[in-house]
Amino acid sequence: MQKAFDKLSQTLVDFVDQRERMVLSVFTPEAEAALMLKLLLDLQNSSRNDLFYLITDPFVTADRYVDAIVNRLESEYAADVESGGTELRPIPELCRQGNGRLAHQRLQSCFAYVRSLLPTDLGHRIVWGMAPTEIANEREWERFVLSSIPESGIESWMRGLRWIVRFPLSQHRDDPKTNKFVEHFRFAIPPNAAENELRESLQTHLSSDARAQALVQVAFIDMAHSRTDEATPALRESLVIGQQLEDPAMQALAMLGLGDAAWRKGNIEQSKYWYECAIIPAGESNQIMSLSIIAERLGDIAFQEEKFEDAVIYYEQLVILKRVILDEHGLVVALLKRSRAEQHTSNAAASIVSCQEALLMCHAFPTAHPQDECLSELANAYASVGRRAEGERERVEWALALQGADS
Repeated sequence: MQKAFDKLSQTLVDFVDQRERMVLSVFTPEAEAALMLKLLLDLQNSSRNDLFYLITDPFVTADRYVDAIVNRLESEYAADVESGGTELRPIPELCRQGNGRLAHQRLQSCFAYVRSLLPTDLGHRIVWGMAPTEIANEREWERFVLSSIPESGIESWMRGLRWIVRFPLSQHRDDPKTNKFVEHFRFAIPPNAAENELRESLQTHLSSDARAQALVQVAFIDMAHSRTDEATPALRESLVIGQQLEDPAMQALAMLGLGDAAWRKGNIEQSKYWYECAIIPAGESNQIMSLSIIAERLGDIAFQEEKFEDAVIYYEQLVILKRVILDEHGLVVALLKRSRAEQHTSNAAASIVSCQEALLMCHAFPTAHPQDECLSELANAYASVGRRAEGERERVEWALALQGADS
């Protein structure tokens, strides 16, 4: 991903600096249009002498698009007049609709108008970046841009002009229409770009810290794609590096990954071992998120092994940590887990309180939580202590209260 980003950035810089071509056509998916705009803004902020006009209005029709540009120029002129300035002159009528002028001719007049505002002997360049946030009619957009570019000959409005235009990636062709004033560039983030760059970086001479970070990221990508066997060696190597560097945060992360790998392979004892090992380094590095994951994983293991008293202890720690990190949804899930474990202990009545607290969270944040699951669990909690009828009445009351909160 970074390579593609850097390549586009350098292409934009080189295009502005060169003198042979007027137009850079950037073919990119709509999802990457914001990245293109970000680079244009960076280029604008780093430039001292060049004048930038970045147009992001959606393209519906050519005339409406040029109208948006004219409106911007008029706003600048009005602001200059209001401040008592005399540098700008009125927008020429040639820029406006009427007189039978086509949209591309009006655009050329806008280019010429802005060109006339700058002295021609100082070498100022005018960079127009047109990256519509939405292109409603791709064919009309293509015709509009292409008709604005002369086939040959230098016209006065072209001098010092650098015109960067976004096209949909679907319009990119292997043999685009050739024009000596036009340069083409295809910008699309390849699938799995971030993963590929990480794997490539592991083949280079990284610092120990950077290598450990890359190993962990690659390992968790492998885990997300169920490639557990591939992830394990990377996690073990990152753990060794973390121990050599005396980096408890890295050690905790690697141990968590090894615990997850063992869990997915059905090796419960080994996963429990790694999660327990991760507690000390996670605590030393104050990794609250890691501690909450450890508590949840150990609670789930204890519940699966029917060690319900232990599960309650782990889930109680999970509840405390979720409160600390202000994770409302995670807090509701933790309370439900604690309730289920409490129902199998000598203090089964405590499960009712856990469910009631979870429902209070649902009432306070109605769009963020599993309300139906909380209501069902409340009924189960009452049933576990032989108070089924009372539980059903309270469940109905909570359901009505939650409906009111939603409305």
